[in-house]
Formats: sequence, C-alpha cells, structure tokens
Amino acid sequence: MIEREPIIPSSQDKWLRLIDILQNELNLHVYPGGDSAMTGWHHRHAWIFRPTMERLYGTDVHKIPKELLEENWECKFYLYKSDWFPRNLGIDKIKTRGYKLKIPSLERALLEMVYDINKKTTIGSVFEYFTDLAQLNPEKIQTLLENCTSEKIKRFSLFLIEETCLDFYEEINKTNIVLNLKENLDVTNGHRAPNHVPKYNIEVPGNLEWGTCSYGRYYRTERTTRAV
Repeated sequence: MIEREPIIPSSQDKWLRLIDILQNELNLHVYPGGDSAMTGWHHRHAWIFRPTMERLYGTDVHKIPKELLEENWECKFYLYKSDWFPRNLGIDKIKTRGYKLKIPSLERALLEMVYDINKKTTIGSVFEYFTDLAQLNPEKIQTLLENCTSEKIKRFSLFLIEETCLDFYEEINKTNIVLNLKENLDVTNGHRAPNHVPKYNIEVPGNLEWGTCSYGRYYRTERTTRAV
C-alpha cells in the first residue's frame, strides 16, 4: 500500500470521521469505492470527499451500525459486500487532516465500477472512464484481474480495455487471467438491439456512441438467450 496526502476540503471532515470510525475504531473492512472513488481520482487526481460519496464497499459492510448511516446525510448509501479481490490488494493508505484511512487505488475503483454496471451505473458511464486508460498502471490491472473472482468484472473489463486502448490491452498477459466463458453475461439492460461479443461471450448495448474506439470488431448479430 502507498501513502499520499489528498486534497480534501475542510467541509468534508464529517465524511472523514465516518470512514475513520468504520476503519480505525470498528476495524471494519469498509471504504468508499467504485464510482464514489473514481469521481475524486478522475477529476483531481486526488481524493475529494463529497456528499455524493455514498457507495461503500468491503467485506464488512453488513457490520456497519445502522445508526451511523441514519444521520442527516445528503444521500442514500449503497453497500457492496465486495469479495471479488483479496482484501488488501489495490488498497492505498492516505493521511489527511489528522486521519489515516484506506482507499482503493484508481485501478481497483475502476474495476469495481464494472461490477456496478446495470445496478447503479451504466456501461456508457464506465466506458468514459476507460477512455482515460493513460492514467492507469497495466501491471496493477493485470494483478487485480488475475486475482479477481468475478466473471463480470474480468470479461467486461477486458472488453472495455480492448475497445478503448489496444496498446494498453496488449500490455496485459491474458493467458494468466482465467475466464469461464460457459455462461453468457448481459449488460444490455433490456435493450432491443444488443451486440454479442463471442470472444468474451457477453452482450453489450448496440446503440451507444463509442467515440474513437473500434466498436464492432468482434460482433455477430445473433443474440444468445442466456443472461445474468
């Protein structure tokens, strides 16, 4: 884990105190992740806690005392019992305003967003983050995918990386990332004109504006009937 000093406004002390209680007083494996984490990383390359940081991840989210989340927060919390990665893999340490906290790395937060597709996040919004792959470390992505237990994260992440940046994709050793392609995965959210990607046995929306990517390289028009 690495340590860094993020830029966090003093108005966000309440958020810092909440994470401090969860991590350092209750010793819970809980942290703001996914889209909540990517917001700060993507826009400022540093952690900025905001009243929209409502996505809490970790193996201990079910242990969070209800009263902590029932205070006068300006948001609704979403809890993800995330056991797709080893507990401390891709977790960094930060020191700020007297607190020592653990947060997901940029790479782990991005992959967590992939899991959230069709839950609280669209594949289009996740795609936009993947277009900024220059910020990411291929070796960290490699290690996370090798140790990931979620087929959804592994297959859709590889698909998005390949679609947005072939140079980045070619740096990844795909042979060490074990995929179980027997079950078809669908993130079309009921869209009537999906595209099937046989390479990863996934269904993706066919109506998205994919910008400069090479969308359409691997697709056939048939759609499988299995979905999750």
